[in-house]
Amino acid sequence: MSTTNTPTTSVFETLGYQVASRERGIYVLRNRANPAAPEAVALLLTAHPPEAPVLPVKLFVQPVPRGVDTRTITDLWDGLDARRFEESGLDAATLELGPLDASDLEEQAYGRPEGGKRFGVRLPSGDVVCFN
Repeated sequence: MSTTNTPTTSVFETLGYQVASRERGIYVLRNRANPAAPEAVALLLTAHPPEAPVLPVKLFVQPVPRGVDTRTITDLWDGLDARRFEESGLDAATLELGPLDASDLEEQAYGRPEGGKRFGVRLPSGDVVCFN
């Protein structure tokens, strides 16, 4: 899947999601077209250093199974090193975000519960893309 969006429009909005929450680069999403659908957990991942004007990213999305608390998945993902998402077996959608100017990318660092940090950048849209 390849998409390009303007830097002021969230990639999730473009893909038909409403962002219910975002903590430390991990998103909880709701399907705008089908509000009764289960929530999903998502993370955007890119290589470091980030590229401009087009940022290639991998989007990992996992629907939350019925009967499972969304927090269970977000807590698990919060503890994972971003590189582990590629090793997890989850299929990732490949996206291209841009056009972007490197000066518009705000570096981010989030502490993980078990120690260490997750690094990434905040885009002008407010979306956070983590580094692998």
